[in-house]
Amino acid sequence: MKKKNFIMIILFIFFFTFITIGLEPKSAEDVAIIAGTGVDIDKSAAQVIYNFYRDIYVFKENDPTSHMVLTGSASTIAQTRQERHVKSNKKEILGQEKIFLISDEYAEFGIKGLLDSFYKNPTTNNASYILICKGKSLPYLEHEIPGYPSSSDFMEGLVENSKEYNFFSENYNLMDLYIRSSAEGRTTALPYIELQESDENSKKKEIKIIGTAILKKDKLVATVDIEDSRIMNLLRENKVRGMLRIQEEPQKFIEYYGRSKRKVKCIKEGDKYKFIINLDIKGDIVSNELYKNIITDVKQKKDFEKKLAEKTEKMCNDFLDKMKKEYKADCLELGKVAAETYGRRTGIDWDKVVTDSIIEVNVKIKVDTQGRGDY
Repeated sequence: MKKKNFIMIILFIFFFTFITIGLEPKSAEDVAIIAGTGVDIDKSAAQVIYNFYRDIYVFKENDPTSHMVLTGSASTIAQTRQERHVKSNKKEILGQEKIFLISDEYAEFGIKGLLDSFYKNPTTNNASYILICKGKSLPYLEHEIPGYPSSSDFMEGLVENSKEYNFFSENYNLMDLYIRSSAEGRTTALPYIELQESDENSKKKEIKIIGTAILKKDKLVATVDIEDSRIMNLLRENKVRGMLRIQEEPQKFIEYYGRSKRKVKCIKEGDKYKFIINLDIKGDIVSNELYKNIITDVKQKKDFEKKLAEKTEKMCNDFLDKMKKEYKADCLELGKVAAETYGRRTGIDWDKVVTDSIIEVNVKIKVDTQGRGDY
């Protein structure tokens, strides 16, 4: 046993020595740790030009961490690295990127080349969030936000916490994009952000989520505003959280924080498809200026649950009508359900099938609690 342990120790020392030969330890000040990446495209010239940005942390002894943005412009994505590195005095450290920011113009053009470059690079952080931005991505990365070392840190938190109140999901990272862009009947939904003037001070700008970008394969096919995004997310995702309300007058309203469960059934009748979406939503009343005795009166509670379910169903049907006529895309990934049920690789255009199909929505609302009571 002692001989075996001795051999294991020798092998460990040999392995450790082997992997550390030639490695030179560096401090954080001597390397370029990447916080985020942005990509734009310029189609105005005779040849398409890619603009690739690296948002890099700047560490200085006894000073707060700050950031700077390095730019590379070239006719291919790989060449942007060469062009960017002639302006950098530090070695880039990949794998810590918090976000990948893609301009809507580039997303409309098609991001397959970008996905290929990410996938081929083994040091790429596949857990990084993907966002689509309105306009060029550079101003977002250069934007200074008090309390944050870089805007990339802020945008990471913006996406990470979007799931709390607007029925957004958690599936917005690079790995999710790989899967959805290559799977049949799938569409990719990504947070759509804008750098816009603050409501409080028109001279101050802020980054906020203004909706959802819908990608089919590698191309942007629709942008959904924030109001429609909430309902789309409710119809599209399973186990998401958000707010619903009934408001009869400015001072007469009731608000409800719910957690959803989604089940979808697909029925084929001849050449036609029918989809049934069942939503079970359970949650709590967070404010109430409409029902006076909802805590003690079971009838009022049932009345509220019925009215909110009917209103939610109407909002869902309104969105479905808009999806079929305006967006003209399977924003809900119903094609995935149909392909799983009736077979894949049939060559069917699921966008066309879904937008031509009957989609039935059934909503059930249940109140768990009413908080601590009325005040």
